[in-house]
Amino acid sequence: MKKQFRKIEHTYPYHNMDHTKGVVKAAIQIARKFELNKDEYITLMVSAWFHDTGFLLGNHSHEERSAEIVRTFLVSQGVNDSFIPAFEQAILATRIPQNPTNRVEEILCDADLFHLGTKEFFKNSKSLRKEYQLINGVVIGKRKWIEKDISLMKSQRYFTEYARKILDKELKKNLNKLLFRQKALALAEIPLT
Repeated sequence: MKKQFRKIEHTYPYHNMDHTKGVVKAAIQIARKFELNKDEYITLMVSAWFHDTGFLLGNHSHEERSAEIVRTFLVSQGVNDSFIPAFEQAILATRIPQNPTNRVEEILCDADLFHLGTKEFFKNSKSLRKEYQLINGVVIGKRKWIEKDISLMKSQRYFTEYARKILDKELKKNLNKLLFRQKALALAEIPLT
């Protein structure tokens, strides 16, 4: 198992245990602002830990695979079948574009993209770009990657009031820095005559 995790750390410089721990930490932080009942809190925490486990089997449709993995785990633990869909749906809600339908899913979605509204965004973006290149066997230029980041940032809307309150300001700063970098790269490509 340890060998498999080393492979994941190498192949997935972003979607790895550090990301998962960050999502769990963000989920706890956001959940503290709500009065979740015991079942909601358990669903949130288990879903946060399992939300990207599908990457163990590859990056395509990883949310669906993560939902299958959490189902298998919960069944092995004797969890009643009637409770399992809540875990699966929470994980599936993190697919981009995110589509949460309840408070637990909203918290998990905000936790998953929490980093967009933090000073860690650029470090994480660099890791995600490296991961994208490794997985797809391509080199993606800075300008194209910045365009992808800008598109994501422009479409990002946090679902909980708490996340909006603490993350929107930094998200806008990060977006403005990306727009500045995009313009700088475009200017650098204009030939001087």
